[in-house]
Order: sequence, then structure tokens, then C-alpha cells
Amino acid sequence: MKRRASMSFKDFIKIYKWHVVIWIIGLIVLGNFVYKKVTAPTYMLNGILLGAESGESAAKTLATDFAESVGYGDTVYAVNLDTEYSYIPGSEENAENNYKATEKIISQVEEELLDFVTGPIDSMSDIAHNSMFVELTTYLNPEQLKLVQPYLLYVDNAVIGELDEAYENKEDTSKIKLPDPRKPEEMKEPVAVMIDMSSCEQFASIYGNSDETIAFGLITSAPNEDMLMKFIDYLMK
Repeated sequence: MKRRASMSFKDFIKIYKWHVVIWIIGLIVLGNFVYKKVTAPTYMLNGILLGAESGESAAKTLATDFAESVGYGDTVYAVNLDTEYSYIPGSEENAENNYKATEKIISQVEEELLDFVTGPIDSMSDIAHNSMFVELTTYLNPEQLKLVQPYLLYVDNAVIGELDEAYENKEDTSKIKLPDPRKPEEMKEPVAVMIDMSSCEQFASIYGNSDETIAFGLITSAPNEDMLMKFIDYLMK
């Protein structure tokens, strides 16, 4: 009986090299995915503070104070307030930053990691008219709603419908004018989806006591609802 010639490693690679390469790449991708999942911090509250790049120190103070107020001050992963991003609607100069901010928000919403977003009112109105935020009148409890009632900011569902139709038909949306969130009386279908936090001491500090109206919106898929409710109570004291 003829002895079968053994295949050398060199011959094996020559014949199966692409299989090996694909297999190795697959292992690397899988390993990287597992590593990120295992090592990624789990926050009890996660927010993005648009346009607050200079307020990083004040944001860290707010995060620490709130975490301690609910007895969760023993970990750096308790509260994450990200001040890295800015979003200025229609700005060519800020186009790259707008893209990064949009990508960050959408990716975190899709992964159900993001609880809320804050920012200047024009930035937030643009985001809110893309149906990112919950309707506050049905989301907040009666006590909270009573406290925030004077500070509610609105979107117009009629305008959202126009935008959705334009997106579907691949039409230019730049000609669709967004209403002033502070004037629900001028809207066809006003819905309260944001809170004016301009008079909130903590956010005033983060945003450098800006004259701009600072809006606060709760993400529809917020993963930490209980802690988010406590955060609102903390801010409205």
C-alpha cells in the first residue's frame, strides 16, 4: 500500500491560505467585539451635552454630586456626561462636528445606551424634530410635570410629518422651517418633548452662564429610566 504523502505547512497555506486568512480575521473581529462588550463601562446614567466643550470640569462635578446623592459614588462609571460634541444646524463650518455628534447620538440610541441629550435650543429643536425625545406629559409623573410645566419646550408634530414625507421622497428639507420650541401657540400640533434648563444652576455652570436657552430631552429608548427620573428630581430641586 502506497504511503500517503504528508502535506507540509507551506503546502497547506498555499492551498488554504484564503480560508486561513478569513478565519483569522473572523477571530480577530469576534475577539475585539467580545473585548469591547466585556470591558465597556456600564453607566447608571448616560448623557450627551452638546456645545459644552468648555464645561467638562463642571459636568464632572455634576456627575459626581448626583451619583453621591443617590448613594452610587463609589465608581467612576456611575454617571457619564459627555461634553465632547457640538451640533450647529445648517453650519458649513461645523459640518464635521455635526456629523460626529449625529453619528454618536444615533449609534448610542441604536445600542440603547443613551438616556438624554442637552444643548442650545436650536440644536435641540433640530434633533427633537427627528422624533428622538419622549413626550413629557405622558412620561413624567404628576409631581414632576407640575414642576417642569413652566419650562416645557415643544415640537410641532405637523412639521415632523412634513419632514418625514420629505425624507421619504428624498426631497430637500432645508426649506422646512422649524417653529420656536418656546411658542406652542404658534404650532399646529404642539407636543412637549424638552425642558428649558437655562435657570438650572448646574447646567448654567456647565454652559458658562450662556444667554442661550439650554434644552434637555429624554431619549425614547433610554435604558436607565428609574435613574433618569431621579436625575430630573435632583435638577429640579
